[in-house]
Amino acid sequence: MSAQPVPQQPPLIRVSEAREVLSYVPHAMGFRPESSLVAISLRPPRGRIGLVARVDLGDVTGVAGDAVAHGLVRHLLADGASGVFLVAYVGGPLALARRSTVVRAAVAAVERAATVPVRDAWVVADDGFAALRCDDARCCPEAGHPLSELETTQINAAMIVAGSAPVARRRDLRAGAEADPAPLAAFEAGARAERARRARARREGREERWRRAAADDAVGILCDTQRRAAGAFSSGGAGVADPAALGRLAEGLRDVLVRDAAIAGVLTSRTVHDEVGLAGALDAMFLSGAPAPDRDRVGSARAVLVDAVRLARGRTRSRLLGVLAWVSWWCGDGATAQVMAQEALDLHDQDRLALLVEQALDAGLAPSWVAAARSGGA
Repeated sequence: MSAQPVPQQPPLIRVSEAREVLSYVPHAMGFRPESSLVAISLRPPRGRIGLVARVDLGDVTGVAGDAVAHGLVRHLLADGASGVFLVAYVGGPLALARRSTVVRAAVAAVERAATVPVRDAWVVADDGFAALRCDDARCCPEAGHPLSELETTQINAAMIVAGSAPVARRRDLRAGAEADPAPLAAFEAGARAERARRARARREGREERWRRAAADDAVGILCDTQRRAAGAFSSGGAGVADPAALGRLAEGLRDVLVRDAAIAGVLTSRTVHDEVGLAGALDAMFLSGAPAPDRDRVGSARAVLVDAVRLARGRTRSRLLGVLAWVSWWCGDGATAQVMAQEALDLHDQDRLALLVEQALDAGLAPSWVAAARSGGA
C-alpha cells in the first residue's frame, strides 16, 4: 500500500468536479497509477482533499482483499475523512474497463469496509475515463471522456506552475545508474580522499572536528540552489554537481551524526555542531507546528542526492537512497520515498532510514508540518 500525504494543499475541489480530482491524482502520487485502486480522503467541512492512498487492484480483490480494504479505510479515517473518492486505473480500452468485474469487486470491497460514504467511483483506462455508476449520457457518454480533458483542468495547471511534474510510470521514479566512467572515477576519488581525512583526524584525536566540517560540507553541497535538475551527468551542462564533491558527501554521510546533522541542516535550515544542537533540530522537525520545508533548499538537496545515488554502488548507494527516501517523505512525496526506500532495503535490508520511511508509509503517517497545514487549511 502506498499512502501519500498531500505535499501542498491543492485548491478546494468540489466532489462534483470529478475531472479536477482525477487530474490531481498523478500529482499527489508522483506518477500515473497502473492496475491500481486509489482512495482519496475527503476531509470536512468542505470536502478538501486529504490523504491519497493506492493499492494494487490484485491485492484488494485477492484472498486477503477484505483485510487490505480495511487497512486502506483505517488510513483514510485516521486522516479525518468524512467521505471517500475512489479511482480505479486499468490498462486497455475504457469500454472493457467499465465492465471489469475486478474493478467493481475492488470498489465493493472498500464500500464494505468503509464507515463513511464512498462519494463517487471512477475508472481511468488507456484511452479515457468514466464514472462507474452514472448512466446519464449527458454527463457520462457511453464512450467516456478523453484523457486530454485531464490536462486542461485548473488544478493540473496550478500544480504544474507549482513545480509538480509526475512521471508516466512508477518505475520511472528510480534514480538509475551512471555509466560514464569519468564521473564514476571522480566520485570514487572524492570518497577516498574523505576517508583519508577522517582516518587522519581519528589518529590525531580530531574526529569531532572532522564531523563538524563534514556536516557543514554536506549541507553546502546539498543546498546549492543554483544546480540544474537531477540526473544531469549524462547530458552535461553548467551547474551540475561535481562528482568528486558527491563522493565526499557520500563518504561523510556514512557517519550517523554527520548524516543526521546534514538532514537537520537541510530540512530546518539550522546549523548543527554538537549532539545537543542536533537533538534540538530534530525536535523542531517533529514537534507540532514544524514549518514546511523550503522548496528551493530541499529541491536542491533531492536533486543532489539523486545524482549521488546514480554514482554510488552497493552499501554506499543504499545509504544515500535511505537519506533520499527520508527527505522525500518529509517533503510529502510518498511515492518517491517508497521507491527509494524499497531499493535501499533491496540492497541492504537493515538500512535504518529506509526502514523508518517504510514504516511511516505503511502506517499512513504524514510529516508534522503536513498535519499542521491540513488542520489550518481545512
